[in-house]
Amino acid sequence: MKYSVVLLFCLCVISLFGKVYDSAPLVPKPQYFRITGSGKYIIPQKVSIFADKEMLSEVPFAAEAFKQTVKNTAPVSATAAQNAVVRLLLEKKNVPRHPEGYRLEVNKDGIIILSSSKRGIFYGIQTLKNLLMNYDGKSLPYLSITDYPGLEKRWGNIHMPDLKSKHLTDVKRLIDLFASLKYNGLIVNLFEGFPYTDIPFPPADRITQAELADLVAYCHARHLELIPGLQMLSHVRWLKNHPKYLEYLENPAEAKRWGVNWCPNHPEVRELWQKAVEDHIRIMKPRYFFLFMDEIMQGSLAFCPRCKGKHPNKLVLQEFQRYYTFLKERNVIPIICHDTFRDPSKTIVFDPHLPILHGWKIRKHFPRNTIMQYWGYGTKLDDPCLKDLTDDGFRILGGAWCVNFGNAPLMAQTMQKLGPKKMIGAVMFAWYYYSVAPEGGLYRYGYRTWPGIVLGGHCFWNPKAENVDLSSLKFDPVYEAKRWLNGAYFAADTKWTSIPITSSLNTDLSQEWCFPAFTPDGIAQMVKDYKSLPEKFELNVDKEKGFLRAVTLSGNAKGTDKLPTGTVTIPLGNLKTSGLTFLVSLLPTARFDYDNNEWHSYGGFRKTRMGTLRVTWADGKIMDIALSHLLNITSWNAQASAFSCRFGAVHQDKNGRLVHLTMLPWKNNRPDVPLKSVTLMSRYMFNRALAVYAISAANASNVPSSAGTLPAKRAQGVMRRNPADGKIAQVKESDVAAGVFASQNIHGKVKGQIITSPWDKNRKAVSFKVRAKAPFGRVMFDFPITVPRFAQGFGFRCKLSDPAVINDGAFYLLDKDADHATGNWVQRLPQPFRKEQTVNAEHQTMLRENALIRHHDAKYMRLSFRMKPTEKEVEIICEIPQWYEYPPIDIHWRKSIGEQNLNP
Repeated sequence: MKYSVVLLFCLCVISLFGKVYDSAPLVPKPQYFRITGSGKYIIPQKVSIFADKEMLSEVPFAAEAFKQTVKNTAPVSATAAQNAVVRLLLEKKNVPRHPEGYRLEVNKDGIIILSSSKRGIFYGIQTLKNLLMNYDGKSLPYLSITDYPGLEKRWGNIHMPDLKSKHLTDVKRLIDLFASLKYNGLIVNLFEGFPYTDIPFPPADRITQAELADLVAYCHARHLELIPGLQMLSHVRWLKNHPKYLEYLENPAEAKRWGVNWCPNHPEVRELWQKAVEDHIRIMKPRYFFLFMDEIMQGSLAFCPRCKGKHPNKLVLQEFQRYYTFLKERNVIPIICHDTFRDPSKTIVFDPHLPILHGWKIRKHFPRNTIMQYWGYGTKLDDPCLKDLTDDGFRILGGAWCVNFGNAPLMAQTMQKLGPKKMIGAVMFAWYYYSVAPEGGLYRYGYRTWPGIVLGGHCFWNPKAENVDLSSLKFDPVYEAKRWLNGAYFAADTKWTSIPITSSLNTDLSQEWCFPAFTPDGIAQMVKDYKSLPEKFELNVDKEKGFLRAVTLSGNAKGTDKLPTGTVTIPLGNLKTSGLTFLVSLLPTARFDYDNNEWHSYGGFRKTRMGTLRVTWADGKIMDIALSHLLNITSWNAQASAFSCRFGAVHQDKNGRLVHLTMLPWKNNRPDVPLKSVTLMSRYMFNRALAVYAISAANASNVPSSAGTLPAKRAQGVMRRNPADGKIAQVKESDVAAGVFASQNIHGKVKGQIITSPWDKNRKAVSFKVRAKAPFGRVMFDFPITVPRFAQGFGFRCKLSDPAVINDGAFYLLDKDADHATGNWVQRLPQPFRKEQTVNAEHQTMLRENALIRHHDAKYMRLSFRMKPTEKEVEIICEIPQWYEYPPIDIHWRKSIGEQNLNP
């Protein structure tokens, strides 16, 4: 898909949104903003700009701000007259002392931006552009803004190893986005796509050194510092097309893996990276160099003939010292990832590789001007590790990930709390989405990073602007991304009409325990919020009980969630409109809370098709709108909206669960032909039911009148198998909330005791002794646990005195007294069993589709396996699992285990 097509689509989307009201926020949010009077400055048709001599380089950016946002203006011109519409003035007093700070004033005499530096003037111009976007383009209120950044370094990170000359125009658009959001640095990873002078990669249509130098100058003009990035020692698959790739690796058998290391003692490898780094420094002239060095032990080390027998610590330390010395001679400061060098006793991360490579011992020998890049992509950070690193004298560059909206504010606030002596700033990682060829990365996936980039710019500039809770966001990052990327003035004359869909409603979301229910006040506020949007959506609700009604389709073909299957048609009569906007979401019928990280649970970054909205014209022609996960539809409690949707309003239900519906725009390419209907169709993916809550039409005529009545409320409940008699019975909602269920009677008992882990003195383990005399038997041990709310996986070690008598092992998460059929299947143990082994269960296997409990509601973990008949007593030692998120989060374990159930 061509980038221009994507941008044209963004323009079409923007054209539907209507006027941006005065209450629309500035992104990034200034530190101090106030309206100074009731007057307005009327923007003249001819806009002139005056600048002090030192600030003349910033005039083109001010002119561009008006060209992109204000309609019907004559060409913007520079002038020597100080009574210009816009004045860019050098000022040493009465401005923030920060070199990037500025003051912006709008009064009867025009618009004044003052700063002590060019950078401050540039950022003031970006705020002016934001103001012009937010108002009607004809006037600005009298106002005063005093502004400066909260973090010193505000960087982005992009990874484009196949960058070619034909992509440069589009990449400059991306650079403009970063600059508009007041980022001041950009880590660029070109890897094999870098225009090396003397490294024999196969010929390719990659950019030239002159083009890269031009790109560097383009960034510097926008006050973006360029930082080269190059994977050193670990993750070196960027060398895969080098003729000696296999020869350079520690273990050639790992050549196709992401976790692969080069040999640090190979003389040609040393010569290669020195040439590569020298080329980067010569062209980009950086102050910093990002070496990565992350996840080293995912690949072999001390494996090849040159390194075998040497301790991994010594190999890694010697390699880093070579990098450091080489960079120091060129006045460049190294940046390395923190994960390899954390202390396992001062972290909440479970990492089975840490005991092998003692990274915390290696770092003791690092010069303290080395920057530690701490990457933490979750909604809780590894605070003990951060403290340990800063106590050890290292400064931190925090790393957030663009797809988790809750992560960016948290990272910014954490870095600000560390203070300037312990941190240098934060970086927004968008790089994964560009890691394939630009046609696949930049064009197919890159747009998914834009909302996160917007949020990062907002939070890095003003960390206190928002809390980490998504519901606290006062703006929609998706919407803001489209505004900044397009820059065109938003149409103010679009009139929206809500289309009644009462006659098509087929369910109310009332009795299903996993669906949201609001207080009467909450549902009233929700109705009010959606009615106040430009689209003026009408919601069908039960105002007394706080239930929402919708057109829905089941998340599975059998309709076991008691929602309709097949298709549902919403009649439109003979509606004429230039476009529709749908209020939609996915209903998470099985795994409600897990959706906060849903971008990682459905196959990574694929745009999985969940269903279709089929639009039918009166003449019989149709158009299908594919409902693709993460592209234009998400679950209602997801932490990020899909890019082609925007947030409507974010709410919490009466149980405190996050609820947002997304607005999906559709531009009608046949506006003169009446529309007959919209049909909702499901592909039955991931137990996610499709829902349409409302439809609104732009500049509509012949709007259908409401027909039919609301459906009667259904007595729909949660169904569970009663283990006592094997029958399916309905469970009361109150029982679900209380966790009261009939369960299987597990016979027999076995003594278990808590011991110190044989592998790690800082952890605990459970020891069981059991023998099975029956011909076949399944042994189940349940030990109490407390699972963190957002746990995404676990890891532990186990030891078996006689693995030959054990097979078919698995772990389950269970709620109170539940049997494993109604729990969550977590992980099967590797087969065949060994006397000692490590088990790692990642988040993809944490929850299964048939699970009826949420993982953080689990009260027990069950170790389950079959035992062959044996007279010998078998001892099983199982380390208490350590839960983690990305980044991992802390947990609390019960102190006593007591007697445990056994069912041979």
